[in-house]
Amino acid sequence: MSRSPAETRARVEKSLRGRYWAERRFRAYGLGAVLLGVLFVVFLFGTIISKGLPAFRQAQVTIEITYDPAIIDPEGKRAPEALASADYAAIVRASLRARFPDAEGRVAGRKVMGLVSNSAASVLQKRVIDDPKRIGTKERVTVLASDDVDQLLKGRIDRTAPQEERPIDDQQLAWIDALQKDDALSLRFNTVFFTNGEEQPHAIKSLPARFDASGLATEQFEATSKDGTKIPYFVTRPKKLNGPAPTVLYGYGGFEVSLTPGYSANFGRQWLTHGGIYVVANIRGGGEFGPAWHEAAVKKNRQRAYDDFAAVAQDLIKRGLTTPKQLGIMGGSNGGLLVSAVMVQHPELFGAVVCQVPLVDMIAYMHIGAGASWEGEYGDPAKPDERAYLLTYSPYQNVKKGVKYPPVFFVTATSDDRVTPVHARKMAARMEEQGHEVLFYENTDGGHSAAADHKQSAEMWGLSFVYLAEKLGLKS
Repeated sequence: MSRSPAETRARVEKSLRGRYWAERRFRAYGLGAVLLGVLFVVFLFGTIISKGLPAFRQAQVTIEITYDPAIIDPEGKRAPEALASADYAAIVRASLRARFPDAEGRVAGRKVMGLVSNSAASVLQKRVIDDPKRIGTKERVTVLASDDVDQLLKGRIDRTAPQEERPIDDQQLAWIDALQKDDALSLRFNTVFFTNGEEQPHAIKSLPARFDASGLATEQFEATSKDGTKIPYFVTRPKKLNGPAPTVLYGYGGFEVSLTPGYSANFGRQWLTHGGIYVVANIRGGGEFGPAWHEAAVKKNRQRAYDDFAAVAQDLIKRGLTTPKQLGIMGGSNGGLLVSAVMVQHPELFGAVVCQVPLVDMIAYMHIGAGASWEGEYGDPAKPDERAYLLTYSPYQNVKKGVKYPPVFFVTATSDDRVTPVHARKMAARMEEQGHEVLFYENTDGGHSAAADHKQSAEMWGLSFVYLAEKLGLKS
C-alpha cells in the first residue's frame, strides 16, 4: 500500500526527532561523565594536597657539633676508610648530652637520641668526608628531628595525654620545649625533596676490611646437570690468575637455604689471597630460585642435588679453572651429607674433602639427634619405597673397600645435639677400617657450629684450610 507524500514526510520527521533526541541524550551522558571525571580529579588532587602538604614542612633540630678526633680519626691519618666507618652516632649523642646535662645513663642516652632522626649520623659523616678539616672543630648543624618529634610539632601527638599513652615522655617534652625556646627546633620547609633527588647512595658505616679484595673478581657460570637442568655457580678468584689453581667448591643444597655471593673473611684471608679459587654452587634443594628449586631435590629426587654438584665440579675442570687433583669440596650439616655422597659417587673428581658436622647414615638418621624432624626433607627409611632410594646415596652404606677415595677431613663437635657427632664418628671409623685416608677432629664445645667462640672458630677454619692447602697444593 503506497503512502502519500504527507505521510512519508511525517514518518521521516518522527524518525529524525527520535535520532536527534538520542544524540542529545548521548551528549548529555558524555558531558556528565566528563564532569564526574573532573570532580574525581579535583577530589584526588585535593586529597593529595591536604594529606601531602605537611610533608613539605619537617621538624628540624639545630645542635652544636664537636667533631671529636678521638672518635672520628684516633690515628690522625685521615684515611677515607676510617672517616667513613667512624661512630658518628656517638658524636651526635655527645653533642646532645652537652646540650642536656641531665641526659645521664643509658636510658636517658637513648631518649635524648630519640629527639633526632637516625639520618643525623650520616649527615655528619658526609660533612667530614667532604671536608676533613672539620675534625677537631665545632659548628652548628641542622638535622632532621625524629618522627615522634615531627608528629608532636604537627599536632598529631597530644602532649596533655598521660605519659604512658604517648611516645614522648615528660623529660623529652622538657628538652623539646628548651630547644624551641632557643629557636633550635621548628617546622621548616623540607628542601630534601628538591636537593637530594639525584644524590647517590653513600656508605654510613662498615666493618674494617679483613683482607684485600681489590685483586679479586667474581664471575657466574652455568653447568649442565645430568637431566639437562642449568645449574648456576659463582667463581671468585684472583684477577691475574692464569691456568688451573687449587679450588674449593662449597655447597649445601637443602631445606630451601640459598647460597649467594658474600664477603667471607675466612675464605678471603685464608684461601683467596693465597692464590686459591672459591666456588659457590647453587644446586637444587636450595632456595635460590624459590620453593620449586627446593622441592626439585627432596626425598626421592635427592640425587638431583648430588648430580648438580658433580656437574659443577666437571664444568670447573672443563673450563680449565682447576684439575681433579686441585679440586676440593667442602660442606657442613646437610652440606656434609652432600660432599660425602658426591665423594663416594665421584671419587675421581676430587683431591680432598672437608666434611663438617655431617649426616652420613641415612638409614639410621631418624634415630640420631634431631633426625626425625627432617623426614619431610629426606624421607623415612622405615617405609620400603623411601628406604630404597635412601640406600642409593647414603654415604655410610655405599662407601667401599678397594675404591680410591680422595683424602677426607671430618669436623664435628661432642656437644652437637642437632646432627650429633655420631655420623662423623661412624663414617670416619668405617673409612679408616677400609683403609682410606681419613683425618678426624672433634671439638668438645660449639654445638652444631663445632666452635663455641671466635678462638675455636678460627682454629677450626684454620685446620680446614691448612688441610686443603696441603692436599690441593696451594702455595702461600
